Amino acid sequence: MMQAGGAGKAGRAGAAERWWPRALTALGVMLPGLAVAQYPTSPPAAGPLRPFQLPALQETTLANGLKLLVIEDHREPMVGISLSLPAGSRRDPVGREGTASLLAGLLTKGTATRSAQQLTEQLEQTGSTFAADADMDFLTLSSGGLSEYAGALLELLGDVVQHPTFPASEFESAKTRFLSSLERERSDTRALADRLFIHAVYGDHPYGRRASVASVQSITRDDLAAFAATSLKPGGTLLVVAGDISAAQARSLAQRAFGSWKGNIPAGPSAAPAAAAPTRFLLVNRPGAVQSSIVLGHLTISPADPRQYGLIVGNRILGEGNDSRLFRSLAQEKRLAAEAHSEIGRRRDVAHFLVATQARQQSTEQALSELGDQVARLRTEMVSDSELTRSKGYLIGSFPRQMETVQQIASQVTAIRQLGLGDDYLRNFRERVSAVTAEGVRAAAQAATHPDSAIVVVVGDGPKIYEQIKTMGPVDIVDVEGKPLEVADLAPKAGPLNVDRAQLVSRRDSFIVIVNGNPLGTYISETVAGGDSLTYRETLSIPVARWNLDTRARLSLSDLEMRSLDQTGSMASQQAETHLVFAGGRVKGRAQIPQPGGTPKVGTLDTIVAPGTIDQGVISAIVPGLPLEPQTSYTVFAFDAADGSVKPVQVTVTAVGNLGVPAGIFPVFQVQVMGPQPVILYITRDTPRRIVKVERMGQPMSFELVK
Repeated sequence: MMQAGGAGKAGRAGAAERWWPRALTALGVMLPGLAVAQYPTSPPAAGPLRPFQLPALQETTLANGLKLLVIEDHREPMVGISLSLPAGSRRDPVGREGTASLLAGLLTKGTATRSAQQLTEQLEQTGSTFAADADMDFLTLSSGGLSEYAGALLELLGDVVQHPTFPASEFESAKTRFLSSLERERSDTRALADRLFIHAVYGDHPYGRRASVASVQSITRDDLAAFAATSLKPGGTLLVVAGDISAAQARSLAQRAFGSWKGNIPAGPSAAPAAAAPTRFLLVNRPGAVQSSIVLGHLTISPADPRQYGLIVGNRILGEGNDSRLFRSLAQEKRLAAEAHSEIGRRRDVAHFLVATQARQQSTEQALSELGDQVARLRTEMVSDSELTRSKGYLIGSFPRQMETVQQIASQVTAIRQLGLGDDYLRNFRERVSAVTAEGVRAAAQAATHPDSAIVVVVGDGPKIYEQIKTMGPVDIVDVEGKPLEVADLAPKAGPLNVDRAQLVSRRDSFIVIVNGNPLGTYISETVAGGDSLTYRETLSIPVARWNLDTRARLSLSDLEMRSLDQTGSMASQQAETHLVFAGGRVKGRAQIPQPGGTPKVGTLDTIVAPGTIDQGVISAIVPGLPLEPQTSYTVFAFDAADGSVKPVQVTVTAVGNLGVPAGIFPVFQVQVMGPQPVILYITRDTPRRIVKVERMGQPMSFELVK
């Protein structure tokens, strides 16, 4: 039995060994067929679009002229509320640009009956949201939360828009934040390009005016109160309420919150935008910039034009996303830039279209040509079927995600009313996009884009860029403030610095280093004037970042010519060490410069330098001695050991005022130093001058005087 069993087992095993190979072979033959049957190799044809189900808009107008739109949506116990007033930046008083934005930021900071803390506590207790923002045309307040708090939210909106108090402390804080954001913007070449493009493309139209440091500095609380008194009125204002609320209930609550509000908003300023003209270039000289920020654009068709759907589809193909033509061409194929895109800027009066990129400076001309060529392609060639399908699919597929919450619905309905679009815009958007053809894209591009009558703004190192674009068309040159320059101004000649040596006294100042609002280190600067030398020393320590740098420089006291510079220390895990000797019109030495990649750059230096050239590490020691006056600029030539070059550094007094730091309150000059590492210096107006604060532009880092 046992033998029989054993023999049977062996026999079965042998049979199995013979069967499995045959079975696997058969499966190998069958599997491709099964795969085809179960997993199609091409996607199924798209079915018809289901209509977007937006509830009916129920509209009424209160006795005071406030227009109320209600969108009932009872799926969840939530409400979204938007209150939109035609009181945007276009209404800013001339010379007080920034008023509407500053006012919007302060509407949440206190009313006649609620402090900022009480407002915050009320929102936190109900789990609600509240925000205010001003764009070019409108000042919009939005709120959202559980529908059981709809009455409280409307009452809160009514309070802040009717009874704002603009507390003095909150006003000063908001103004300081606004000014800081403008300073950071000026250190960003792309933001500079956008600002000057908007000014150039809209001309004398109110859209062409933008807030500046000077305009914001001039705004007072009385200005905000006057703006509120004339512009925060119910007549012409739109209130949108969406969510789990009936139209009758919304009207009753709105009447209770806004019924006593009276008045009409007067017509705002207007003017014809700049007329179309042959393409012209605006070169913005930003000394020391390593990239060219380019914006090319012009005015375009209005959002209400039926061809807008073809333009929206074409814009997606041209310059939205990493699969767009601009990104593929400039960033991936030709490697001229890190990014490139196009956009449509919608405004109530008139819209604009632009393409933009940040290119390598030496590739500015090629990048400009490619931007123009890609816009021209959209006008003259049919887009491919795959591009058309992909663009429309993205727009149609992403649209519902913009309408998922009642707050989003309220915001979208507000936007279409602000732009003067019909109430069927949202319901029919996907169908109208789906109907766009390749010919429709081309026709829209021909109507909406005009590369032969564009404004081209290029921000970067002026001398290097001018040589590339001077034959491409008429070129106007300005500085970062927009002040006109001549070609000769792009290459100022180095020479002895006009410095008042009485301002450069022996002094030791201690600073605290603040990063993202937190004290993280120390910075000490020391100047010693004695004999025939001026010795300057900086010591920086940020332990958490493992930064420790010690810099010592010697200059001739009689003419402030550089003699030597020595720097040692470390940044993160990299050693930093520079030793330079300036003599006989040359600088010689060696430098080890930490790099982002983790390996320091090491080099030997032997370079000709012109008289008056100083090391860039000594600029902050010299600037207090310049003849500082409001709205004046100076050029200092600085040696950069990182690449062995001499760069013009623009020093501009942008404002005057008072500044509080740990060491006290000082009347100061605000001085912008636009070099390879742009900073803002706050220098006392009282003499001998001293630096009381340093801000690194574009970075959340500052040094504040302690003693």
